[in-house]
Amino acid sequence: MADAKIASVYAEALVELVLDQAGTGAEGQKTALEALETELGGLIAALQEDSTVWDFFRSPVVGSAAKQKVLDQVLKNSLSKDLYNFTGVLNVRGRLNELPAILAAYTKLADDQVGRRRVTVYSAEKLSDSDREQLLAAVKSYFDRNIIMENELKPELIGGLVVRSGDHVLDTSIQSRLKRFKQIMLDQKIAGETYYEN
Repeated sequence: MADAKIASVYAEALVELVLDQAGTGAEGQKTALEALETELGGLIAALQEDSTVWDFFRSPVVGSAAKQKVLDQVLKNSLSKDLYNFTGVLNVRGRLNELPAILAAYTKLADDQVGRRRVTVYSAEKLSDSDREQLLAAVKSYFDRNIIMENELKPELIGGLVVRSGDHVLDTSIQSRLKRFKQIMLDQKIAGETYYEN
């Protein structure tokens, strides 16, 4: 919980920085927020690509001066000034290991700022293009926001869908229907009858 709080504080500061520099135009702010999100995601992917590199930056044993030297040599000319300075602040404060959590918090804040929502659809099979479009339209109408939808396969669902966005879950899977049916059967035993449950 403490790590999520720390990440949230850094993410809020990063969003404020981007919004201050982007000015007052909504489209400019959206573009700037998305650009930094992409850049931060790319940085994290690059750092985590090799576990030795990621372990180096996460390690509390390696001093911040040694980490900064590597950041200067490798990243200074490939990152935007703001993200480079931000990684320097994280380094000095011993928080480079928080980068993935900061990205997650930043993404949530940026989504809220630009009026978009992320939805994960779990299905037994990959959604067809037409099913995906219909579901996207329905979810967009329900949340009244732009939607970024991902489809993840879960064969154990047997059929149907589970749609998850934050705390909202809509479960129409056959797996959940069978579980509910089983519970109803167990709850409504016929009086006087003995059942053997496996």
